[in-house]
Amino acid sequence: EPHMHDAPVIVRLYGRLGELIGPEVTLRTAEGCTVADVRRALSEEYQSASSALSASRVRACVGESIVPDDRRVTAGEVVEFFPPVSGG
Repeated sequence: EPHMHDAPVIVRLYGRLGELIGPEVTLRTAEGCTVADVRRALSEEYQSASSALSASRVRACVGESIVPDDRRVTAGEVVEFFPPVSGG
């Protein structure tokens, strides 16, 4: 429904991001928001993690797949952010 603007999205964070923000948070987001919007909302809410989150090497996953930042997220989906894997 178009007037639903409070779609809770579960965000799981790993590595450094998990230390800065916590292992799991629930964000209230607009229906039809994108992974980029989720990233931005997290950065605004957790200022200390904003530089870590905006790093282009932070990968977003929905389900088992790595997804681009323009991927739409629907209510009830879990978005997972994985920091860059250290080492070569």
